[in-house]
Amino acid sequence: MILESLVMTQYPMHKGIKVLGDAGTAAVLKELQQLHERGVIEPRDSYKLSENEKASALEKHMFLKSKDVQK
Repeated sequence: MILESLVMTQYPMHKGIKVLGDAGTAAVLKELQQLHERGVIEPRDSYKLSENEKASALEKHMFLKSKDVQK
């Protein structure tokens, strides 16, 4: 099953870091660095946000995929 092998090799960020170790951490840091350098995201202190701002904030979903999976 091709679809199953594609889906099953993707991990949510926290699980991907556990499974992929240092390579997963490096991938997450690289992605966040790129987003920061391009001005896509700006860190905000959650304690300084109103309840409305917190409710309307977009959640960032990051998935990791191992590129060296055996086929």
